Amino acid sequence: MAKVTYNKTIHSLHGAVGRLVFYERNGRMLLRSKGERTKPRSEAQILSQEAFREAAACWKGLSAERKEPWRAFGKEQRITGYNAFLRVNIPRLKRRESVEMDAPVREIPSPWHGARNIHAGEGCRRFMEEMRRMVRRVSCETRFATAGCAAVRGLQ
Repeated sequence: MAKVTYNKTIHSLHGAVGRLVFYERNGRMLLRSKGERTKPRSEAQILSQEAFREAAACWKGLSAERKEPWRAFGKEQRITGYNAFLRVNIPRLKRRESVEMDAPVREIPSPWHGARNIHAGEGCRRFMEEMRRMVRRVSCETRFATAGCAAVRGLQ
C-alpha cells in the first residue's frame, strides 16, 4: 500500500488505472494493486461470494442515518461500519437468513464471566444463584464445624 500525494492540478482520484487502484481511507489517499481473480471451484466458495455481493449491495442501499449506528458499532470493535455490517450479515446470508439492517445493541458485560457479554437480567440471576450456592456452602461448613466441636467437647 502506498500513500499518494497530489500535485496542484489533481484534486482527487478514485478507481482503477490499469492494475492500480486508488482509494481513500480516513481522509488519506491510498494506492494498491488489483488482486488476482480466480473462478470459484466449490459450492461453498460460490455461496460466500454471493453472500458478500448481496451484503455489499445492501450496505450501499442503506441511508446515512442507518449507516451511522453501524459505524459506532464498528468503532467499538476497531473496524469500519462497513466491515461490521459485513461481519454480521455474511454469515446470516450463508445460512439463508435475512439481512440485519439495524446495528446490534451493545450488551452489558458481566464481571462474573470474564470477557463474555450477557444481558443485564441474566447477570443478576447468575449473581444471585452464585451467592445462594456460597451461602449454602458456608452454612453447611459452619454446621459441620460446630457439630464437630460439640462432639469433641462431649468426649472430653
